[in-house]
Amino acid sequence: MKVAKINKYQFKYDDGNMFCFEDSDNNKIAFINGSEIQLVIDINNNRLTFHPSQSVNIYELDEYTYKIESFF
Repeated sequence: MKVAKINKYQFKYDDGNMFCFEDSDNNKIAFINGSEIQLVIDINNNRLTFHPSQSVNIYELDEYTYKIESFF
């Protein structure tokens, strides 16, 4: 299990199933499986926003920690 971070938020994911691209300058993270973008997370106006595909689960573990799980 790996952890990606933007601001005060942490996102745990299985790096055997997904690749994570972090863009700290723009407060964005993308989770990719193969050639498919499964999830993009960004912070806009201090709000965390999720843009998921239908092949990913997002679990809130606590106020600042989430687990991202791919269906693949």
